[in-house]
Amino acid sequence: MPDRIEHIIEEAARRELSGEERRELEEWLASHPGERDIRDLWHYLEAGRIIRRYRAIDERKAWTKVDQRTTRRAAWASRVGRWRWWAAAAVILPVAVGIFWGISRWGTDAVKPVAVQEIKGGVTKAFFEMADGKVVSLEENQLKDIVSSSGTPLAKDSVNTLVVTAEKKEASELCRIWVPQGGEYQVVLADGTRVWINSESELRFPSVFTRAERVVELVGEAYFEVSRDTLHPFVVITGETSIRVLGTSFNVCSYKEDDFEQVTLAQGAVNVNYRSQKYRLEPGEQFELKKDGSKPVVREVNTDLYTSWKDGMFRFQDMPLDDLMQKLQRWYNIKYFFVHAACRDYRFTGAIRRDVDFREFVALMEKTTNVHFTINGNTVMISEK
Repeated sequence: MPDRIEHIIEEAARRELSGEERRELEEWLASHPGERDIRDLWHYLEAGRIIRRYRAIDERKAWTKVDQRTTRRAAWASRVGRWRWWAAAAVILPVAVGIFWGISRWGTDAVKPVAVQEIKGGVTKAFFEMADGKVVSLEENQLKDIVSSSGTPLAKDSVNTLVVTAEKKEASELCRIWVPQGGEYQVVLADGTRVWINSESELRFPSVFTRAERVVELVGEAYFEVSRDTLHPFVVITGETSIRVLGTSFNVCSYKEDDFEQVTLAQGAVNVNYRSQKYRLEPGEQFELKKDGSKPVVREVNTDLYTSWKDGMFRFQDMPLDDLMQKLQRWYNIKYFFVHAACRDYRFTGAIRRDVDFREFVALMEKTTNVHFTINGNTVMISEK
């Protein structure tokens, strides 16, 4: 399309054309009989601009800008003030899955906001269970002392963080903290190790560590900052592996319903044990075990993609929509299903705050893909437009 015709079409969307402009446009349309709708042509031009803008993005600089604008803060602290989301070029959809097809079909129907009730992200909440079966609800901004049925002090719920305070080794008991869908919580263990626990996850641990190894058990996802103790290694047991460390920071993702297990190392060093094999990780490396029986792999990764959830961010790079929706389901406490199976393979790259309303997330994805979300209550149907 000639630049002059592009300019005239743009002006036609804003004002009445002059006689000369109308004559030029009519002549061009006469030579292109399939192009009769000015509105469609205008959306076509907009799509082209967006595609060119996306192709010009320097991915490294974009992620750097996101890092600068999303300083690491505790999830509860980040909720102060008005929520804003920051995205690296919004959500960048690789050309391989058809960004042009999704954008070039924009029309009045495609850009209508999704008329649904608010679906807010998770909150700070969890449940703490003692050895005798007593359960205490942990909620946002609480301050309370927690004692066992026998009157032994066990912990303090100290503003969104459970701090284990038990001291008597002879009275050590097995405890459990679990976080439901749509929640998150922190716990400081008796040795000073801090653990961020993600939605739909649980951690089992002793009120006091009394053995040669400090052993905890995890189902789901958690980020650990382990207090260093060279005489007492820290061990995380999951469904398939055990992770042994001295003092380090790492993320473990081990949900039963996922088809993989991942250990991502941010600082220090860890040994991942799987079926008598030992895999040593260095900072910036990830151990991944597929549950299809294939051999585990160790690879270099951008650790922020796997750890930023604890700082209130979703980050995803070339992630299939099926995997992304699994994460959103846990955080927004929704249910979803795909009307068209092809939608599962759409891939997304971007960053957005976990505090943003689900509707905004949906609107962003709809604008950049050929995917449509129909929301009824907390049920989401995903189809092609």
